[in-house]
Amino acid sequence: MTQATNSLPTSALPQSGASGKSGSGLQGSDGSVEVSGLTVSYTDSKKRKHTVLEDVSFSVPSGTFATVIGPSGSGKSTLLKILGGLYGAESGQVFIGGRQITQPNPDLVTIVFQDSCLLPWRTVLRNVALPLETAGVGRQEREDRAKAVLELVGLGDCMSRFPRELSGGMKQRVAIARGLVVEPSVLLMDEPFAALDEQTRYEMGEELLRLWDRLKSTVIFVTHNLSEAVFLADKVMVLEGRPASVGQTVDVVFSRPRDLGLMVTPEFHMLRDQLYTSLKRDRIRSSGTYSWSHQGNSEEGTQ
Repeated sequence: MTQATNSLPTSALPQSGASGKSGSGLQGSDGSVEVSGLTVSYTDSKKRKHTVLEDVSFSVPSGTFATVIGPSGSGKSTLLKILGGLYGAESGQVFIGGRQITQPNPDLVTIVFQDSCLLPWRTVLRNVALPLETAGVGRQEREDRAKAVLELVGLGDCMSRFPRELSGGMKQRVAIARGLVVEPSVLLMDEPFAALDEQTRYEMGEELLRLWDRLKSTVIFVTHNLSEAVFLADKVMVLEGRPASVGQTVDVVFSRPRDLGLMVTPEFHMLRDQLYTSLKRDRIRSSGTYSWSHQGNSEEGTQ
């Protein structure tokens, strides 16, 4: 299997103390996630209450790569935004590294969205350094940290470029670098590769795993693509029902490091098909309209 280009260089790993924090960035950070009894509702224009998530509870040990799947409308993106402190819950609690999350904590948790959300008038370097600038970090330090993380994601030669000069995959690398530059304990990723072509998507998945293997951060990754969910994860959490809760958690025991050759093995197909069957069964049981793609390449509906 041909490896993806622009692999992540080990020489770019942040050095101890380089950022002004103890340790080496994400390495050694407490990224444990504990969610208990989370319920989320909204009221529509006719004053009718709709519950999206109900009694959601799960735990993710520090350093785990977890993926979240579920039908469209099941609240996957909403869940990530609550974990990131962007939304409030009707009831329940979220703890990350032992700290309760009730508002954004960019030093603890960062989010990478499907859209890279880069500022077109800023260079790659200045886009990545933006969270540090907002936090009041001095110019030299924020540029040094931004350069180090861009080297880490294989974009050390693109620092002076503007977003319009980058491919879709390169833009997502920049977005990931921007999420990592603040050295969070947990990286939340909301379908970050959904807009990419299939080959680039899986190559980016390989690259992400190489990055994660070096840093050992906690990652919670939302996807509609079952193959992607299985390939990346230590554990797959399945949102089921309406309102949704965590219906099952599947441990993925394939050895690491992984490459794309894993996807053609019978064991991989068996696990992916098990998840598909479970989701299909849940769709039949649930009321309302859910759409689901076996391949995970397209899906309509509000998340």
